[in-house]
Amino acid sequence: MLHEQTSFEGGANLITNEMQISATSYKWLMNARQRLGYIEPVKKHVEITNAPAGKKQGHIGIGNVHIIFVAGLAYYRVDGQNNWSNIPGFSMDAIAPRYWMLAVPSSNFNFVRKNDPTSANRQIIIDVDFAINGTPASIIVQDNVNQPQIILYNTATQSFYARDTQTYSEWSITTPEYVPIGRQMIFKNGITFIVSRDGKSVNRSVTGRPLDFMVNVDSNGNKLPSEYNGGASSVGFAFDYDEITCLIDSNAVNVFILATARNIRLIAFDYSITIFGEPRFTQAAILEAGIVNQESVVEILGDYAFIDFENVKSFNAVQQVQNEGRNSIFSLQLASILKDVKQSDPCACIFDNYALFYIKTLWGNLIAVYDTLSEKWVSFDITRADKIKQFAFIETVTQTKLYAITDDDELFQFYASDDRELAQLMTRSITPAADPQHKSQHLKPLFRGGSLTGNVSVIEYVDEVLSERLTSDFENVSSGINYPVYPPVIPNTIATIKQDTFTFKDGLVGKKIAFIIQWNTDARLYGFTLSTSEVKRDTSLRQQDKILKETYSL
Repeated sequence: MLHEQTSFEGGANLITNEMQISATSYKWLMNARQRLGYIEPVKKHVEITNAPAGKKQGHIGIGNVHIIFVAGLAYYRVDGQNNWSNIPGFSMDAIAPRYWMLAVPSSNFNFVRKNDPTSANRQIIIDVDFAINGTPASIIVQDNVNQPQIILYNTATQSFYARDTQTYSEWSITTPEYVPIGRQMIFKNGITFIVSRDGKSVNRSVTGRPLDFMVNVDSNGNKLPSEYNGGASSVGFAFDYDEITCLIDSNAVNVFILATARNIRLIAFDYSITIFGEPRFTQAAILEAGIVNQESVVEILGDYAFIDFENVKSFNAVQQVQNEGRNSIFSLQLASILKDVKQSDPCACIFDNYALFYIKTLWGNLIAVYDTLSEKWVSFDITRADKIKQFAFIETVTQTKLYAITDDDELFQFYASDDRELAQLMTRSITPAADPQHKSQHLKPLFRGGSLTGNVSVIEYVDEVLSERLTSDFENVSSGINYPVYPPVIPNTIATIKQDTFTFKDGLVGKKIAFIIQWNTDARLYGFTLSTSEVKRDTSLRQQDKILKETYSL
């Protein structure tokens, strides 16, 4: 009998009975992608070995500049350069497990508040004739221990520098800068939001002034004596007793996302009831699902996929505001490898239109890959980059580069090497059409376009038992110039098609036959053809009896 698979567009299928997986799907795929109709191994990651040594506490990409925080200090590198430069003036907690970073724009509301001496009740007004220096574009950095710092760029010297932000005691009407100590941060509608040190509430800045956090003032416009009574926490807000695990923006108008380990709340701006002319905040919707940490949420075609303590789930923020809050199990296809596994330190990102979820599974730590274009789970990446703490992106004129730091204090650029990872495809189980038993004769995988030498291995499983393993060398054999020759003469450097025939002589007989195909080159797998022969049932039973005898005689 002849069995053929020439398409892999169905994606991975870990929950369907292996005999019922469609002819365009497969059981699983490792370290490869299949978006363009063929399967191609991914490039290996490159470790950045010259990165500053020490505890990696966070990193952020700003355009083509990569900033990394190591053991309380900050360093930056412009894309294309090898050396890292220290950012002078930056110094924060050297042992804090992580930092939080947020890029904020310049102030767009640069007027000072003054008292009206002619008013009987001395109300605060805006003096539009007196402008103060606005906040320049900067990066706020928090360690939840020290006064936050900001990193700025000096256009004259073309270098970065850092300084402390002003405290509550340093805030004044003429120098309205004050940033409280905190954790997670977002910037929306001209307001900077910071989760408080204890993780229970959210503080916010004045609209239009990212580094000028709201303070309580008296009728004369003066701040109250102590930060406890008049600081950012006195005009902050909270919706839960649980610790806030995630604070992110949303694609819904005037709504952001506030999550704990148990609940996800969509928080809406309320301009109908203001305090000091600033909006208050209401709960627009709530979902009974939690988010593990700040790095565990990505936006996928308008929906938000997030990692809770058991699964990867999703919801649509816009629909949640308009309808009853609901969420769905986004990772249903992964259920078999997530069963009874608790997530503790996951992270996620979008890269090259793939959603990458670094999670714990029954197979160990890995990256589950979801193709956002085909809307299917397609593969898993298991590489030397483990214990991933945080992703960051660098944008150049021609491409986007993905970096990651790990709990082992390593820095990697993902998918950047010329070498390829070992790709592994677990095919669907193939069954005979009539007779309930069959045996493999020949397997012919079809490869094209390889330029690297390596090898191809085929491992056969019969009724989920290892049957036989065969290996073949994979050499780059480029075709020459074909006759007749027409100018211009251009040699064909594309490797010829490789279609080895793997002949199974000692394989087992059974009902289900599946294969793991492995290769470590850049060759693309376009499909395979399997020929089998039907075998009578009594032959299979004698084989099983032989296997049992050999097993118990060991």
